[in-house]
Amino acid sequence: MVNDSPETVWVVVKVERGIPVIAEVYNDRETALLREQALRNSCFNPNDDETEVFKTPIIYKQTAFMES
Repeated sequence: MVNDSPETVWVVVKVERGIPVIAEVYNDRETALLREQALRNSCFNPNDDETEVFKTPIIYKQTAFMES
């Protein structure tokens, strides 16, 4: 079964020296932005590290695996 209106989640990612070290999922944008700001304020090297917030749809699909 496919949900016609996908849910949206917000993913916060922190990358240190090119390596993703944190990926967290939030239900609302405001909380995700607060978390991103907290990550930037703690142990963050602006020359080598990066954070980003991504808006991501969740689409539910039924597969043969899910039926068992």
